[in-house]
Amino acid sequence: MTLHDPRRITDPHAARALRQHHAFLGLFVQPQSPSSVAGSAGMAANLAHHHARKLAALGLLHEQRRGEGARPAHGAGVPGAQHPDPATGQ
Repeated sequence: MTLHDPRRITDPHAARALRQHHAFLGLFVQPQSPSSVAGSAGMAANLAHHHARKLAALGLLHEQRRGEGARPAHGAGVPGAQHPDPATGQ
């Protein structure tokens, strides 16, 4: 699967969140922390983290750990999709 594979969303809560937060989700095309997209989204970092957690719970974002002690990054698209770590390129 790639990030461009179509997905059918059948959960009404997920469909509503996708409709309401599509611009915010678009900031996570490349995995990054909610704090790093907060400025682009025009919101405080704690609000960006709140939205990211809610969207992850609905399956619209997935959390990716970068290593021990590192803050998690979130990425839009297919949970489990492999994304290179921006720091290492792997």
